[in-house]
Amino acid sequence: MFGQLREVKKVLDKHKIMFWPDCGTLLFMYRDNKLDAHDIDFSIYHKDSKKLLLAIDDFIKQGYAVHSVHCYNKKLTEVSLRKQGLAVDIFVRQGAGGYLVGVSKYEKYGFVAWGQPYHYFKFKKFSFDSKNYLVPEETEKYLAYYFGKDWQTPKPEWNSATDAPCINNKLLKKL
Repeated sequence: MFGQLREVKKVLDKHKIMFWPDCGTLLFMYRDNKLDAHDIDFSIYHKDSKKLLLAIDDFIKQGYAVHSVHCYNKKLTEVSLRKQGLAVDIFVRQGAGGYLVGVSKYEKYGFVAWGQPYHYFKFKKFSFDSKNYLVPEETEKYLAYYFGKDWQTPKPEWNSATDAPCINNKLLKKL
């Protein structure tokens, strides 16, 4: 798992794509100093979406399979990769109505939008597994916005499609 985290970082760095751990990955890295055993989530800015598509060949060379590529309103929103049972999801964040919005597509729920106000997207370096990653400068406030004020309490039954307080499907209309 840590090896795959390093592989993904190496490919994104090679293609000069600014990225940050997001969603559950940021939570686990920051709160628990570990990774989820099932998936790794990163976000990037929409301006780097073409670079991400060009990077897919490098991911394939590293043994990743493309699981899915999602678009909403003809804009790339997510590239999902798989390797040895681990999901790697790279979300492409877009600006809309004062928010930086991520869009996920769920089989059961369809498209779901989640977003945080722009002021959360100032970054600082955070060391994890002897590597530096960019994380939101106000990490704890960001996590509270995404997961709720009780973000420090593990929630084994958490459902990212329905439980995140930052879900705002009205943002879909602004994309």
